[in-house]
Order: sequence, then C-alpha cells, then structure tokens
Amino acid sequence: LMNTASPTGSHPRKCTLDKKNLLLILFLIFTATAGIRNNQNSDFMEILVNSYQDTGPGTLRQALLEAQPGTVIRFSQDVFPRTSPMTIFVLSPYPPLDDGFVKIDASDAGVVLDGSKLSRNTEISALDIISDNNIIRGLEIINFTASAIFISGGAKNNVIGGTGKGEGNILGGNLDGINIVGEGTTNNMVIGNLIGTDRSGKQENGNHAAGIWIG
Repeated sequence: LMNTASPTGSHPRKCTLDKKNLLLILFLIFTATAGIRNNQNSDFMEILVNSYQDTGPGTLRQALLEAQPGTVIRFSQDVFPRTSPMTIFVLSPYPPLDDGFVKIDASDAGVVLDGSKLSRNTEISALDIISDNNIIRGLEIINFTASAIFISGGAKNNVIGGTGKGEGNILGGNLDGINIVGEGTTNNMVIGNLIGTDRSGKQENGNHAAGIWIG
C-alpha cells in the first residue's frame, strides 16, 4: 500500500491498517493467487507410458490417441530405464500430432521406437507433426520406412530435441531423419540431436536419404 499525495499546504496523511483489515487483505491476495495457479494448470495433463507393447493401455499409441493441447507424455523409468533402453516395435502408423501443444519427453528414460517390423513397401514415419508448438525430446527412433520425424502442413514453432541432459533425439536407419516440408511450415527448431549415429554418437547409423530435409 502507498501513501496518497497530500494537497498543497496540508500535512501528509498516514495510511494505517488495523489487524482485521490486514488479515482480510492477505486472505484476498492468497485467494487470487490460488485462482491464478489453478487456471494456469487447468489445461495441463500428464500421461505416463508404462508399456512397451505397440497397442493397448499404457502404450505410447494410446497416449497419442488421448493427447490434447497441454498434454505431457512421459515414460516410466521402471519400464524404460535410461541405462537399459526398451524397444517399442511399431507395427502401424501412429496417430499424428494434430492438436498442438503436446510434449513427448523421454529425456529421463530409455525409449527406442523401432520401425523394422513395418512392411518395406510402405512409407511410414514414426512421428507425424501437422500442428504447432509441440516438443519431442529424448527418443531414439530407428528403421522407419519414411522419416523419423515428419513436420508438414504449415506446422510452426515445434522443437525437436533440446540442450539439457537426455533431451536430444537419436535418429538413425530411417529413410530420413527429420523432414520439414510444405508451404507455411516455418519456425521449427532442431537442436541437440544425434542424427545418423548410434546413441554413443561414435558409431555410424546413417539415414538412407537425408539426415535433415527441408523442402
């Protein structure tokens, strides 16, 4: 609270609060702050992937089906330990990221998406992004018949990778590592990833066409 300016020639007036009014003001501030906090978190949802099967409850496929703007998809460290990554063999295309504002975060886990069981006569990407403001971190994506990550349809402001521990993706053995195409598909960031190597960054595991293709 601030003292109000006094008229010319008059004495300043003190602004005083008794204990009752002070408690009332503190209560109102607390209530307003709690309301803001609840509003900020009202659209947030976290989904934990705890199965390495291709389909069914607890799988990444199910998480993608349920995801909505504000969703963070994480992976159980008990099922997907960082020191001993577990493989999800993908048998058909995953649902696209078409709502926006979805984060897939495997930075504290060991998760491999493997497309080696897909028919070689298909062109299937692991993750298909056609919306804005998505984040993909910490995945190892290998052996897909198209791109590991395909960004198109005017998608903007997506982030692939990161600079923190485990945030980079590992992309090898696919047709392309990352494919960014289409009119209006702009302002997408690719940072901190290993593309065309194994997880050590020392052994070659090249993508068959391009590491990163922008067209």
